[in-house]
Amino acid sequence: MWLLPVGVIVGYAPPAWAPPAEVQFIHAQITSTEDETFAPSLSGDGTRIAFVSVYDLIPDSPGNADGNHEIFLWTTGVGFTQITDTAGGASFEPSLSADGTSIAFRSNRDLTPNEPGNADGNWEIFLWTEGSGFTQITNTTGGDNIVGGSNSMPSINANGTRIAFRSSRNQISVGFEDINQEIFLWTEESGLVQITDTIGSASDAPSINADGTRIAFRSTSNLIFPGRPGNADGNYEIFLWTEGSSFIQITNTTGGASFEPSLSADGTRIAFVSNRNLTPDGNQDGNEEIFLWTTGVGFTQITNTAGGISLEPSLSADGTRIAFTSYNDLTPGSPGNADGSEEIFLSTQADTTPALFAFTDAIGVPLSTVQISNAITVTGINAPAAMSIVGGEYEVNGSGIWSSSPNTVSNGNTVRVRHTSAATHGTAVHTTLIIGGVADIFASTTLVGPAVGPDLTGTWDSVGQSWSKGRYTLRGTVRVVNQGTATASASRLRIFLSDDAVLDPGDALLKDSKIKKRKPGQGKTKELKVKLSEGVSAAGKYLLAVVDALNRVAETNEANNTPMIGPIPSPIP
Repeated sequence: MWLLPVGVIVGYAPPAWAPPAEVQFIHAQITSTEDETFAPSLSGDGTRIAFVSVYDLIPDSPGNADGNHEIFLWTTGVGFTQITDTAGGASFEPSLSADGTSIAFRSNRDLTPNEPGNADGNWEIFLWTEGSGFTQITNTTGGDNIVGGSNSMPSINANGTRIAFRSSRNQISVGFEDINQEIFLWTEESGLVQITDTIGSASDAPSINADGTRIAFRSTSNLIFPGRPGNADGNYEIFLWTEGSSFIQITNTTGGASFEPSLSADGTRIAFVSNRNLTPDGNQDGNEEIFLWTTGVGFTQITNTAGGISLEPSLSADGTRIAFTSYNDLTPGSPGNADGSEEIFLSTQADTTPALFAFTDAIGVPLSTVQISNAITVTGINAPAAMSIVGGEYEVNGSGIWSSSPNTVSNGNTVRVRHTSAATHGTAVHTTLIIGGVADIFASTTLVGPAVGPDLTGTWDSVGQSWSKGRYTLRGTVRVVNQGTATASASRLRIFLSDDAVLDPGDALLKDSKIKKRKPGQGKTKELKVKLSEGVSAAGKYLLAVVDALNRVAETNEANNTPMIGPIPSPIP
């Protein structure tokens, strides 16, 4: 469940508290059963989960009709695969490799007969590899006749070449004669190494990082040197071991317990269970909740429930996803866990930082006019992101509702912004949109200055049609204005009826009239009254007024000569 190598820890920094609001997680329910499903272990990218279940999740493939404790593998988009298939006995505590192709687990079944085999039914560590099958890692005898004696709690590194586990057996020739619970490390190249060596205490639940150089575990031992927090009261605390360095104590509480740590790929994040109040005002009822510790940041409480417990966290490589079991209804109705059964949940860190987005600037716009940007699409987030705007207004999903107040947007939403262009020539106005800390500016720049010469344009004042004696009459008024700086010579105004608001050769010419020469600022209103052919209606169509239709006037702006109005409404009976 890891990807990145790690360095060596130097020194010790006391854990700090991070406000829960800094990191948010979103839950999804993976299984929906009526019986035991537990011990999830997550792959590096969070798309595979190994777990234990007595439920028959895939009948006849091979199926678990006898309700035995078996190892299963869930894959996103594929579903469930049954790894073990035994009668009697049990297999527990799966640990999944980063790529999801290897699972270390403990079992008292004989999964590798005579290689070396487990005919005595002792609890041994096994390794399953996709395409290869099972390999037996430990081979001890008589462990279960001693109180607490066994091999258990395996944790596999990224490529399956290192497995940390707990044992009360003497795995090596020197040391460990007191049958104490200690942490061991198996490596493909070197065999077994003993990590802890204590007397009268216990260390268990190891979790190994990507390259196998860090191990998080819980212990009642006082493993820290003088001058550091220490664990003199023998409470169950979370520790972190680094190869070539030493131990760091992560939690330091009195009473209660912290347990079941799960380490990220680089060893900088640990998910674990605790009934202590590690974040002020966070867990005052002492319920068993999921917590996340981050180097240099401290603790974040992931679950916050009353009553039912949450257990067995498994952290993804980058520390942004946590699979765990819970008896709580963390996703009411989706599908929900109203019956309080033990289910698998996946908690994903909320990502509210979107992908970069960009507005297209508007150049050469008219003075004091409303400028609306292109629509940008919000991508790359999995939770609502904060949105704010400076120097304008925004609209979400083409709603037509414009606002400047802070808001939130979701993945896939579209956003446009608007502002009023400058009242002076050659001047820019800027609007900044900020979403989840990512920002872009929409800028509009007015025309550099008034050009010298005439500029004819037009605006529609009204349009409508009426019904009388079996035919429609179309009426409207359009005003032609010279908004330039010089007199415009005489020109022609032609009015067309269009189906699609675009002037085409086939559009019907309704009126052709003369516009006398116009001085700067001078205008002329022309009326339209046309009786349409029998059975023809202008409803849903458009009127196009072509100013200077013969292009006789040399204008400073030739792009504003075709004012349009429509679609034309149906007449009221």
